[in-house]
Amino acid sequence: MITSFLYPVKKASADFDREQLKKSVFKVYVDYLVNVDGLGAATISVHGTTFAIGKKGEKIKYLITNYHVMDQNKVIQDVAKQIVDALQAIGRYTSIENVAKYVHIEKMHPYIMLYDAPIDIKLTKAMEVNDLAVIEIVNDNERLNVDPLVFGDPNTVKTGDKVYAYGFPGIVDQLNGFYLGRERATARPSDVSYTNGEVNQKTQISVQGSYPLDVIHSTVPISGGNSGGPLVNENGYVIGINTYGSTQGNNYNVAMVPTYLLSLLDNIGISYEKTNGSRNVSSSSFIGKLTGNPIVILAAVVLIILIILAIVLIAINTSRKKNKVNQVETLPQNPIQNNPVQNNLIHNQPKPLLIGVSGHFAGNNLSVHGALIIGRDPAQCQVVFPANNTDISRRHSCLSYNSDAQSFVLEDLNSSNGTYLFNGQRVIPGQPHYLKSGEKFYLGVPNNMFEVRV
Repeated sequence: MITSFLYPVKKASADFDREQLKKSVFKVYVDYLVNVDGLGAATISVHGTTFAIGKKGEKIKYLITNYHVMDQNKVIQDVAKQIVDALQAIGRYTSIENVAKYVHIEKMHPYIMLYDAPIDIKLTKAMEVNDLAVIEIVNDNERLNVDPLVFGDPNTVKTGDKVYAYGFPGIVDQLNGFYLGRERATARPSDVSYTNGEVNQKTQISVQGSYPLDVIHSTVPISGGNSGGPLVNENGYVIGINTYGSTQGNNYNVAMVPTYLLSLLDNIGISYEKTNGSRNVSSSSFIGKLTGNPIVILAAVVLIILIILAIVLIAINTSRKKNKVNQVETLPQNPIQNNPVQNNLIHNQPKPLLIGVSGHFAGNNLSVHGALIIGRDPAQCQVVFPANNTDISRRHSCLSYNSDAQSFVLEDLNSSNGTYLFNGQRVIPGQPHYLKSGEKFYLGVPNNMFEVRV
């Protein structure tokens, strides 16, 4: 069940409970056993920041962080770069790509630290282009007796707004190591660092040809280790996820706006809380409210009984009509009906469907017969978007079903805004991409989401 819980927006003030908010922010570690051919194996640990999401009053099951905190390929590239730098120091030159071929991840252990003890986690969903990830508590979530953070409305963000970052910057660990002689192993709420600044601008960037990504540039000081932590407004609501920090010392940092993240959470049915702007409403608790009302339950039971009775009466009436027809005339039998092999082929033919998940075609099931062209031009397309939808090209993409391979074939028709897989990977124009039943893709932006199903 998709659940998002809406909270009223408070008047702008910086008097939210900062210490309470810290309790919902955690240090995330990933320990890697890395093996380099010819050099042996070593354990490498990376860390970032994560924060709790979910329904208030329930045990925390999911957290949000940056994807690069959990990205094995990034570790391989970092190790390869260190080896390349070491070789260059002794006059031997090679490329990171060449060295990376000999670097292998043997084991990966992700976890969060709560006080002195780890809690195991796993990567549930990743948005590589957005550099965002949903992680799940594997066990021991009874210890996470905290409130989920609430997402704010990014549309209200303005230049000059006060914003605050929470996290575990690596510089603090380095200072602890310098002054205390060791890196601090614990991760108490009091260890969460808190910095503040102002919004420079809300803008868009494109990463490796991706769809435009909404980001917030701010002067909030962050550094390595802050990655994945929340950027909150003066009400304590999350308006961004801290992702990139400046290396020039000018405190010009980037946080990803969670718009597409919330669409992802909706699509995979994970609960979260967000502000509504007026009143406290649960957009998904409608069913919950109904099931909690005994009068409504009784009415539902009566309605179900009436529906069943109607179906039975229709079936009886249809049967009587068939009997009357049989008494008047004996129809010739279709030879195919007497062939059990062909009968079986007819009934077992797959029915490929294109299902609208979000956007203009949400809730619609479209049959896929032959090549299905999707776009805005009604003269050329079978699936036609409104003419004013600028995210969609006139001829955006083509979808067909290959019964031999039992796969859907998706092709981008050189669209302006691209065709993307559910994880944010862009489909290369003019090249077929095969989808299995149950996979999703979107056109231009995640709001134009489809699922293929047989």
